Amino acid sequence: MRCIANFQCRCRCDCVFVPLDEVVELPKCFPSPFDNTPHPAARIAAEHLQSRLPELARRHDFPGDGGKMFGVLVVRRHSGQYGYLAGYSGMLAEKWCHDQFVPPIFDQPSREQILSSGERELEQFSDAIDSMSASRELRVLKRLLARAQRQAQNQLAALKHRNSERKRVRHEIRRSGDGSTEAMLALQSSDDRRELRALGKTLEDRVQRSRDAWLSARRRIEDLRQQRRELSRRLQSQLFEGYKLCAADGDRAVMNKLFSDGLLPGGAGDCAAAKLLHYANVRALELVCMAEFWWEPGGIQSGLRRHRCYYPACKSKCGPLMPFLLKGLVVAPAAQLLVPEFDPCEPGIIYEDDDIIAVSKPAGMLSVPGKSHSDSVEQRLAGRHGSTGQRMLIHRLDQATSGLLLAAKNRRAHKSLHKQFENRQISKRYVAVLDGVLARADGQIDMPLRVDLEDRPRQLVCYEHGRQASTGYEVVGRTDSTTRVHFYPFSGRTHQLRVHAAHPDGLGAPIVGDELYGKSATRLLLHAEYLRFRHPDGNMMELHDKPPF
Repeated sequence: MRCIANFQCRCRCDCVFVPLDEVVELPKCFPSPFDNTPHPAARIAAEHLQSRLPELARRHDFPGDGGKMFGVLVVRRHSGQYGYLAGYSGMLAEKWCHDQFVPPIFDQPSREQILSSGERELEQFSDAIDSMSASRELRVLKRLLARAQRQAQNQLAALKHRNSERKRVRHEIRRSGDGSTEAMLALQSSDDRRELRALGKTLEDRVQRSRDAWLSARRRIEDLRQQRRELSRRLQSQLFEGYKLCAADGDRAVMNKLFSDGLLPGGAGDCAAAKLLHYANVRALELVCMAEFWWEPGGIQSGLRRHRCYYPACKSKCGPLMPFLLKGLVVAPAAQLLVPEFDPCEPGIIYEDDDIIAVSKPAGMLSVPGKSHSDSVEQRLAGRHGSTGQRMLIHRLDQATSGLLLAAKNRRAHKSLHKQFENRQISKRYVAVLDGVLARADGQIDMPLRVDLEDRPRQLVCYEHGRQASTGYEVVGRTDSTTRVHFYPFSGRTHQLRVHAAHPDGLGAPIVGDELYGKSATRLLLHAEYLRFRHPDGNMMELHDKPPF
């Protein structure tokens, strides 16, 4: 049995490698880097690094604001000695390299040479764009265009007013009954229309000449912007070509080739996980297990990530890299991707009639079939009622959330209930247990949300691009460390209750068991317990499902 614990920092030959003494059993195969809960051996290494971080921060003058993702990788040397490597994502204190942390994957002198020449060119483009945008020529052309448009509008308005008066006079003459002038009046009307068309054409040509001159100047600026974008893309491509990754089996690959669509997200290759694995593979160290955690200087939460909490490798940046970096190893599947098996009688029925059916979804069961798993509430209901291919569920719950789900048994009921959800005419109440003690008894949270494009399915609070999300809450119980609340969602955004609970601008207390925004536990303590809606037959209806916690 291989075990570790009790640290001794004996770094005479390699300040990056921290030896470990034996005490805790090691994994039989490499745990998935996408696991929310790290192996105990990795946790021990992470806790040791956390104990060192305050001193390292003082020594290296780490910044005192904003959080940072750190990582540890437990490895075995050729001598058989076990230890761990430490790393961080991106830069730290505006530096790529710090003693006692693994270096970046790229060659820094080559990167600086590329950046030095590339940034000078980008700066030249930026200066030219700024100069042209603020030039007197552009201001004059813009004023001339505005004046031409204003003059055209005034001249056309004056002619239309004159023609309107002439039309009124002609109308009066016709009402007087003098038919001898009809030919003359018709000719005058035709002349007025011809004159208006001719003036409109003349003025439009004049405005278009001014517009063309202004657009020509704007196009010169846009051409410079396009050249700057192309230079930036080439520069980024050159930088990414400097990321030559090493796999566990010794194979090598340029990072660009590992992204199937060829589009690399910013920061790819700079995450702690990628840096740690590459460093160990280059030195042919045996990979044992790893963990990444969030560290906030002072322990003050500034976002959705929480101080000292563990997080899996991100999917957008690390997802395409991990299969290559771990090539040649036996890697355990991520625990959260393993869908549990449920009793055939699940989900249990809360209410059923000829039109609707309400069930109690257990935590862990999908609401609808996923990409790799078809077992779900929707699929089981369809099988029970012989409605394969026909949508029955009216709404959904997160896989980790338990509670009431409403389904329709015919098209009329589905349309009626769907419209009520769409118009927010259905009252919902959730029960949750929060990791923390709330001071306020009730309130409302309003924070717009959007998906984290670099780490789906995580959501972000975003006041620029997020969709409005509003949640009411009411405290119904407290312990020394937790708060039991009722949530009343007034909108239905993905992970709305979880984010509103966890974010420091919300309640600042994540739901117990929330692996994405808090700490993992046996399950997520969130349950949809109440629905109030109008039955398709027109009667108001209330349903309850007692929470299992």
